[in-house]
Amino acid sequence: HYVKLDKLPLTTNGKVDKKALPDPDGLGLSSGVEYLAPRNNTEERLLLIWQDILGREQIGVKDNFFDLGGHSLKAVRIISQIKKQFKLELNIKELFYAPTIEGVAANIDSILWLQEDKAAQTEHTTDQETLIF
Repeated sequence: HYVKLDKLPLTTNGKVDKKALPDPDGLGLSSGVEYLAPRNNTEERLLLIWQDILGREQIGVKDNFFDLGGHSLKAVRIISQIKKQFKLELNIKELFYAPTIEGVAANIDSILWLQEDKAAQTEHTTDQETLIF
């Protein structure tokens, strides 16, 4: 980020006082994407994970993970937390292909729906087999 300053803060020795420089995160700089709050439980849970790992507040579901300071090591942490929270394996490539909470949530919801559908079909098949025998 670039922050325009009228003048650089200096120490008594005339050097740039790095501690006195403004924190770019505290200036309300945005990612350029209009803020959109989580719309469902999956997005809300992912938001908490992203806030924790990225160390940021006010993350919208359309904000790009990598534009917010995410990188491959943080992506691995995201995938690890998704595994713990949602009890499913998500390939790290999924985060690179859909690097927003909205995109990841759609993938998670699809996987969970398929798992529930498969379980329901298995249960239905088991019930039919019981009736036949």
